Amino acid sequence: MIITPAGVTATGNRTRLTDFFDHTFQRQHRQYARCCRSFLLRTVTVMKDLSQAREQRWPQIVMQMQQEYQALPRAEKIWISRRLQELERLQVALDALFRKAGGEGACADCEGACCARGHNHLVLPNLLAYLQQGQLPPVADFSQTCPWLGAQGCVHGVSRRPYNCVTFLCAKLEERLPCDEVEEFYRLDRELRLCYRAFTEHFAGGGMSGLLIQAERLSGSPFLAPPARSR
Repeated sequence: MIITPAGVTATGNRTRLTDFFDHTFQRQHRQYARCCRSFLLRTVTVMKDLSQAREQRWPQIVMQMQQEYQALPRAEKIWISRRLQELERLQVALDALFRKAGGEGACADCEGACCARGHNHLVLPNLLAYLQQGQLPPVADFSQTCPWLGAQGCVHGVSRRPYNCVTFLCAKLEERLPCDEVEEFYRLDRELRLCYRAFTEHFAGGGMSGLLIQAERLSGSPFLAPPARSR
């Protein structure tokens, strides 16, 4: 959708953006069309700059987290491992219900429309799931609507996908499940939320907003330090 200043279009004109795209139009409205064109170009530039900033910041976050994880005492790594096992159990169970409702086909049909806000979904436990195995996450492409949406769908395995991506069940899919399974889906959702909350209460960077947002909030402070209220 493109929002234009008042006056770019005229009453009764069926083409909303005729002059905006350099077609013949009432001369008195050309100044507004130029304003719209300039606004759109500025918006595209801002979005490109934001994408580039994310592209640069993300590898720095991964490297910082990798170094912090390696420096953790053994007891903390055990704590993380146990909770990630529970997180995996719950996410796999949720995904089974999602697939039973035909989720894979539905997502392919809408071509990832629900993934368009994925830039900030990946949170601390999702990255830790890779780091505890000595692995790095898939390369992120921040020029996409979601940097982790590949040609075949999400590039993360089910157990490592963000909370939002695992627990979203659109109305179309919910209608395909019997009531008891819908209730089971949301019961598992509540359990999973508690699992994520445990990381929030244990680590400074463990909030439910994504790591890009957490990095900005922490301003260089450790992700895996205790949260401020616990110090």
